[in-house]
Amino acid sequence: MIIADLCKTLEHGDRKRVTLAMKNLEKNGGRFAEHFRPEEADAVFRLCRNLMEQPGASELQIESALRLLRFTVLTFPFLVKRVGDLFGILHRHILHTHGNICQASQHLADKMSFALSCLLERGSQHPDALSEETIEGLERTILEGYLELLKMDEAYCHANPKLRGSRSVEAKIGFYQAAKSPQLRALRQAILCLNRLGIEQSAERFGMTLPITFSDPEEVDFQDFSFLQCGGKDHLLYQIKIQAMGLNPAIARTVILPADATFYAMHLVIQDLFSFDDSHLFAFRFKRPVGFKPLSIEPEYARGGEGPWGMPLSAEGTQLKQQFHEKKDTCEYNYDFGDDWTFTVTLQKILESDDPRPESLPWLLKAQGPNLLEDCGGPWGFADILSLYWYLLQSPKDRGKILDESDHSYRCRTWTEFSSLIGGILEPDWKRLAWSDPDARLKARKR
Repeated sequence: MIIADLCKTLEHGDRKRVTLAMKNLEKNGGRFAEHFRPEEADAVFRLCRNLMEQPGASELQIESALRLLRFTVLTFPFLVKRVGDLFGILHRHILHTHGNICQASQHLADKMSFALSCLLERGSQHPDALSEETIEGLERTILEGYLELLKMDEAYCHANPKLRGSRSVEAKIGFYQAAKSPQLRALRQAILCLNRLGIEQSAERFGMTLPITFSDPEEVDFQDFSFLQCGGKDHLLYQIKIQAMGLNPAIARTVILPADATFYAMHLVIQDLFSFDDSHLFAFRFKRPVGFKPLSIEPEYARGGEGPWGMPLSAEGTQLKQQFHEKKDTCEYNYDFGDDWTFTVTLQKILESDDPRPESLPWLLKAQGPNLLEDCGGPWGFADILSLYWYLLQSPKDRGKILDESDHSYRCRTWTEFSSLIGGILEPDWKRLAWSDPDARLKARKR
């Protein structure tokens, strides 16, 4: 499907066709980008303008157009200079349809703020593409479109003892980061957009008064939320499932961790749960919607420059609740890039506790399948080792010869040694499970 066909589908197609078209874009974005010509961008801008000027356009059409617009600007950064007036039109569309942005669908408000964020990020990387008119158009759009949200923020802070009297953006964004309400998440994103632009000066220039104090935008890394002290409900606990990929039957563990635990702490928990030795590099990878850079969280000692997963965050300095916000949020955990162990990490439940830091945490709730082996060749090598074990268990006569010649015996040359090793991983003794101390491990690494 070429871009022109995609635009035609978004403008005139029914809900099912629009949904399928956007799934196709998300799945095959790389192929679309290869064949996307700059002159075709005109069709995208016309589509956005037409939909935003139609009061009867559906939320799905508007949202899909925004996603396509993000994709277009990421493919051709110089086109960012053409988006300012589109968001002015979108703002008018929302006001005309709903009266004000607070009464509009918060899902749409959230999508609008994400689109703005992406464009601002791309624009900051290509300052030559941003004219003064575009900057002013974006600033005015955000100011007018989210002034109601900021008023809501003021009312929300007044009603909440944790935030009452606070005018600091850092004191608030973390609280909204952990919120379940789409309205509050839209508010958080709006505040981040405003903070990124140094918006207080803009508001003064436009004669507007904002009910919040913003920090110096030069001091805020838009991608890195680790500078925030996240709040939310007191003493949140996360029930997380970690499942190894590429193995059948499934091998998985379900554990409870504090929401404010770091990703480095979770790395050590995974090491303990699967009997690894923490002797290789690791990374947590978060996929993002089309138009956004994926996110990588890596150990501080191994972080390099920006790569295909964007600029990595520090595993030691990033908390779980800064990236996991809702049930079913997920990421991939990669360990030992040679053996290529990959796990899916899924937030199953968000729980509350009266104890600020239960000494018994982490809690292992469920263990499915055996432990794993370090330096065995990854999932494929592990499967070969288990296959060899089950074969030799049924074929005693072949044990000596095969173990002496096999590459899948994990360096064991006797059946006693091999069966003891495999028997230990097939039936882990969970009563003897000992959790690693992240602080002690970090101190030892720095020596």
